Amino acid sequence: MCYGISPLRMNGYDVSSDELHHVAEPSTFHDSLQGYLHDTKSVLELYRASKVSLSEYDVILDNIGSWSGNILKDKLHSNMVQRTAIFREMEHALKFPFYATMERLEHKRNIEHFDTRGSMTLKTEYFPYCASRDLHTLAVEDFVCSQSVYQDELRHLDSWVKENRLDQLQFARQKLTYCYLSAAATIFPSELSDARIAWAKNSVLTTVVDDFFDVGGSKEELENLIALIEKWHDHEDKFYSEQVKTVFSAIYTTTNQLGARASAVQGRDVTKHLAQIWLDLLRSMMVEVEWQSSQHAPTLEEYMRNAVVSFALARLCYPHCILSGKSF
Repeated sequence: MCYGISPLRMNGYDVSSDELHHVAEPSTFHDSLQGYLHDTKSVLELYRASKVSLSEYDVILDNIGSWSGNILKDKLHSNMVQRTAIFREMEHALKFPFYATMERLEHKRNIEHFDTRGSMTLKTEYFPYCASRDLHTLAVEDFVCSQSVYQDELRHLDSWVKENRLDQLQFARQKLTYCYLSAAATIFPSELSDARIAWAKNSVLTTVVDDFFDVGGSKEELENLIALIEKWHDHEDKFYSEQVKTVFSAIYTTTNQLGARASAVQGRDVTKHLAQIWLDLLRSMMVEVEWQSSQHAPTLEEYMRNAVVSFALARLCYPHCILSGKSF
């Protein structure tokens, strides 16, 4: 059971930890066949399973994590395991629980450390040599394919930045690779390309807008940008400066393009919601500009109420969520 609970839970299945109640205490494990044989692999898998918790009050997994972790730490200092393949697995599991890793990097590491002679992932009688070898080959092919997809997306995003002249804005930080990495690291399935691109584009645009409000724009420019966003489709081409034109055009064009894709996925028009999120964000940033110019010190309640919007989480999350295929 410990071999299956982690991958099932990590893929959205609500698997109860009650099936592991018989090993919730170290004494019950030591009385089992695995405990009698000093099966380090079983202890390691139990420790990994304990880190995939669905509740902060999961006593069974908490207990398993505590005693199995102590056993693994003791074994790490034992001369008996320091020259074995499982030593690296134990060391990695203790240092990097699954919630502190990026899945694609974990896939790469698993490929590099996979033992086709006796699968380090699922060492059971149901995984003979040929099946393990095929599984390893499939994993390599999937990883190589995903890297090709990511590279194509990054090239597309680089072209998008240049087409929208965002790289010519002197005040703006150039954070394309950083923004894309945050998307690829968390929205990693190859088929979610639209969601990754939406996250990356909105991250870049949010960074540009943040820099524009912080250092790049005058009060007149900021007010002009907000007025343009307010009118959206009915805006007139009256730009206070070339900077305003560049920033607005990038937001307007990109949002409409992403909105068209998202509307097709959702079966309804969502572009107006995306535009409203931009408007809410810019207005909240303007509040902070006004605080600074008037040297107003907001109360904690004032600051947090505005920061909930200016933090820009909705600006990043909503577009990629509606492109992921789920209905909102």
